[in-house]
Amino acid sequence: KQLTLTFTEQLEPSLSGVAVTNDKGQAMEAKPAVVSGDTMTLAVKPLAAGLYHVSWHAVAVDTHRTEGKYDFTIKP
Repeated sequence: KQLTLTFTEQLEPSLSGVAVTNDKGQAMEAKPAVVSGDTMTLAVKPLAAGLYHVSWHAVAVDTHRTEGKYDFTIKP
């Protein structure tokens, strides 16, 4: 139902985000990411079985930018 990413520094909400796509590159339906302190949360609609890709970018309040990607699989 949701992805939660936790960082080591406080985040700048307006400059941080996360997206989930399926194995065909289609964006999964989700509400906008919520950033609070050092945590970014993305609520997604229920996902079917398959491979998904998460891409995130985060800017700390000290303006340090990081980004990353990871995959996960939902089994039937």
